[in-house]
Amino acid sequence: MPASGSVSFSTTNLTSVADPVMHLFRREADGDLVQVAVSDDIAWPENLNSRIDYQNGGSAGQFVLIIRAFSTGLSGTCDVWLDGQPHHIAAPVDGWFSDADWFTFAAGDRGRTAHWPGGAAAEILVSFVAPYLPLKVGDGNAPSANADISLLGVESQFLFGAPQIRDGASYTQTRSGVVWFACNDPNDSDGDGVGDLLETEIGTCPTAAPCPPYYAGKDSDKDGLFDGEEVWGVAGTAPAGQDDLDLPRWGADPRRKDMFVEFDYLTTLGAPLAVGQNPFAWIRANPGQPIGAFAGTVESWFDQVQAPYLAGPAAHVRNPDGTGGIRLHFDLGVPPLDPYAEGNFGEWPSASVQALVPDYVIACTAAISGSVTLQLNNSQFTFSADGLSPA
Repeated sequence: MPASGSVSFSTTNLTSVADPVMHLFRREADGDLVQVAVSDDIAWPENLNSRIDYQNGGSAGQFVLIIRAFSTGLSGTCDVWLDGQPHHIAAPVDGWFSDADWFTFAAGDRGRTAHWPGGAAAEILVSFVAPYLPLKVGDGNAPSANADISLLGVESQFLFGAPQIRDGASYTQTRSGVVWFACNDPNDSDGDGVGDLLETEIGTCPTAAPCPPYYAGKDSDKDGLFDGEEVWGVAGTAPAGQDDLDLPRWGADPRRKDMFVEFDYLTTLGAPLAVGQNPFAWIRANPGQPIGAFAGTVESWFDQVQAPYLAGPAAHVRNPDGTGGIRLHFDLGVPPLDPYAEGNFGEWPSASVQALVPDYVIACTAAISGSVTLQLNNSQFTFSADGLSPA
């Protein structure tokens, strides 16, 4: 919005039981969103539409409009008008409210979301002290488009919603579904990113020293991933977050050992694959047809590979949750048919430095010559193999 500008938003053409409430926010220098206008029921009870006419008073900057249902269940669609012109036809009116007394928290805690396999892909999280008075807004400001807000200890409700993302003149609806929400306390004795009280609640080790009989400080299940990485995920290095590691969505569990493996492939594995073809993409397109000694689906291949790992006895594996087995999670470059199975395998980003092993080792079973081509993170690298000996 330009300096000394004005803007008008309004809703029309409500469907179902939609009862839209409009909140207009200005983004501050620190990234926080501060409400500057709110509207609900411009002519209640006959008219449940909303309208905002706002003068920005010479303050240029980014403004964010949130349209949500008045309460859980009063959902539907509405048409949104901007300055008297159609702006968004059939915009969703929705959102899920949770009472603050469902959670235990205090001033200084952080309210954070994390993804589950098959659940929501991004969240808007808003805390309220009254129906029209939001305190904090988290709009994909945490790794992997999760939400993170500071808590003041006086919240009355939390609103969760799957946002629409505008690209040019059109909107894309992010995937809705289950999201995990927790109030993370600031006392973090082991420095793993999960507060001591929250660790006690979810059954992980809150102290720097091991927690007998199985726990191991910041890595409760001893699988090489810190508890905080398995609960919240890992921020990458790209500004837009496209290389974040969404470990919770991919099935990570801080109370059970996980193994994450990225599958790369040489430029050719021979017939029936074409040069540079992903073998798992070929299996997906040709289920049941033989590729080497295997004939089946990507899902059945994964089940066969995972079976011996799941069979590990509980007494040997010593998972903190008391179960046996190790969970495998594969980046195959192919998504599962069932989104709830994306904790088993999928097509995940892996350009982050957190996803790369510093030293790449090639084991040769016999002396070789010529060149070798590797494909890593969608980039090909070719080097001379002359003189390499078995290792």
